[in-house]
Amino acid sequence: MTRDKAKSSCPQCGAEVGLYLGDPLLQCRYCRTKLYMVPDDGIFSYILSPSQLYKHRVDHVLYLPYLRFKGFRFSLFRQGKIKTSHVDSTIPASEGLTELPSLGLAARISPLSLNTGQIPRPLPKLNLGKFLAKANKMIEQGLREKPTTSFIMGQNVSLIFAPFVIVKETQKGRIALRPLWTAGTRLVWSEKEDILLHAKEKATEAHHGHPTSDLKFIPLICPECGNDLPAISMASIPFCKYCGRLWPLNGMGLVPPRAYVLCKKWQPNLKFVPFYHFSIKLEGLPFDNRLAFLSRLLPYKYFPKNFSDEPIQLLVPAFRVNPSLYIRLGKRFTISETPFLASDDRIAAPISPACGIDLSLDAALQSLPLLLLSIMGQRRNLFENVKKTNMKIIAMRVLFMPFEKNGRELVELHTGQAIPEAAIRYGQTL
Repeated sequence: MTRDKAKSSCPQCGAEVGLYLGDPLLQCRYCRTKLYMVPDDGIFSYILSPSQLYKHRVDHVLYLPYLRFKGFRFSLFRQGKIKTSHVDSTIPASEGLTELPSLGLAARISPLSLNTGQIPRPLPKLNLGKFLAKANKMIEQGLREKPTTSFIMGQNVSLIFAPFVIVKETQKGRIALRPLWTAGTRLVWSEKEDILLHAKEKATEAHHGHPTSDLKFIPLICPECGNDLPAISMASIPFCKYCGRLWPLNGMGLVPPRAYVLCKKWQPNLKFVPFYHFSIKLEGLPFDNRLAFLSRLLPYKYFPKNFSDEPIQLLVPAFRVNPSLYIRLGKRFTISETPFLASDDRIAAPISPACGIDLSLDAALQSLPLLLLSIMGQRRNLFENVKKTNMKIIAMRVLFMPFEKNGRELVELHTGQAIPEAAIRYGQTL
C-alpha cells in the first residue's frame, strides 16, 4: 500500500519539501533541516488543488473543509466475536455542509499542499469523536448483521480543504456549487448561510494581514541531554535513545517521562519494539491481581506465585499494525508469563535499533475495553460482566521489549511471539 503524499516548503530555505499525509516529520534535502511539525489542535490540514481544467479560469475559489481519517474499525457481535477492518474515508467537516459530495479518490490522486495558514480552520473547533461516530454509523448502514458495539480508532486524521466555485444563487437562500477538483460539471446545492460563514472566516483572516500558521516547528534535539532525536516518519512520541526520555508531540501530560526496557543483557541481533504497558484495576470482576486474572483465564497453567503481588497487566502495541494483528498481539502478551521489571529497574537508554512509537496514547486507551472483551470472549459469564466493568488505570509506561530477528520475522525473547517485519512496514502506511 502506498502512502498519500503532499508538499510544503522548508521554513529554513524555502525549498519544496515532500511530505506524507499526517506525518509530523519534515526533512529538507537541500539544507538538511529536520523538524517535527505540531498543529495547535493536533490535526494537520491540507489544500486540494483545483483540476487543471479550472486552474486558470476561476477568479474566486471557495475552499470548504473535509475530515479525512484512516483508522481501525472494531466491531463486537453477540456471540463475542470481534471483527476488525481498515477504514479510509472522507466526510464534510461541518454540520451544515452535509450535502457536499465525497472526495472519493481525489484525496489520493490530486495534488495536496500543507496548509500553513493560507486557509483559516473551520469554527467552532471540530468535535472529532462526533464525526468518527457519524462515519461509523454510515458504515453500519450497509452491513447485514449489526454489531452490538463498534467504534473507529482514528490513527491518521487530517483536514482537507477542497475547492468549489459558486455558480448560481436562488432567492430562497440556496446556492449551487461546482467542485473544482474534477473535470465533471455536477452541481451541489447547499444553504447559503453555511457557505457565507466559511467565506466570512476567510475574509476575516485576510483582513488581519498575512495568514498565520497554526503549526509549531520542533527541532530534533532532546531538551534533556542535547543529543539528536531520531527522525522517524509518523512518530507520535519521539524517544531519545541516549537518556531514555519520551517527548510527546501533542503535549499530552499522561505520557510517562521515560521509557523502560525489558532486557538485562544486550545482544547484537536484538531489535526493541515498543508497547504500552498498563497496570489496571477491574471493579466488578472476581479477581484483583494478576495471578487471579490469569488463573481464571487459563486454569490449566501454572503461574508464578509472585504474580499475586502484581496488579492486572495489559499490553498493547505502541506501533501501528493491521487491526487483527493488533488485537492478537495484545491478547498474547497480556495472558503470557512475561516478567515485568519494576519501573525504576531499567531505563531504555541506550538501545538501538528500536522501532518508533507511532501509535498515540489516546488510540491505545481506546483499545483496552475491546482487548478485555476479546480475551474473555470464550467465557460467557465473564464476557457479560466485562461490559459492566469499571476499569481504573493505576499506572502506565512505555516498554521496549526485545525481539530477535529470525528470517523475515521478529521473535520476542520471553514468549516466542513472532511479528512479521512486513506487518510493521505495512502499519506505517495506514
